[in-house]
Amino acid sequence: MADTPETPDYFAPLRGERHMSLATFRRNGEAVPTPIWFAEVDGLLYVRTASHFKKLERIAHDARVTVAPCSQSGEVTGEELPALARILAPGDPAIAEAEAALGARYPAERPAMNQLMQDNGWKGVHVEIRPPNPG
Repeated sequence: MADTPETPDYFAPLRGERHMSLATFRRNGEAVPTPIWFAEVDGLLYVRTASHFKKLERIAHDARVTVAPCSQSGEVTGEELPALARILAPGDPAIAEAEAALGARYPAERPAMNQLMQDNGWKGVHVEIRPPNPG
């Protein structure tokens, strides 16, 4: 069982992992897992994704998500944790911290990903993931 949301170690099962499975939920309740890069800042997780990806629509409709360590191909390799996701608005101060943390965590991969997004005209959107509300 994971630590309670009040403890800073809620996302400890993800530490040291290169990828996490982020599962968002369709309106019918079906989970849609996606492997994604992530970084942790002060007990919160951050990801960056392209604005046209459906996971953002699902998060906008239902903030509930699950996260779990996974392989690059998305095979879950550890404990699945319930969490809540929030799409960060442009200019949110958390974006700078998220970008710095993602860049530090994936220094070799980020330039190529940023170039891919730019070449395709994709807008990057940041998502903050936090432990579920207590109770």
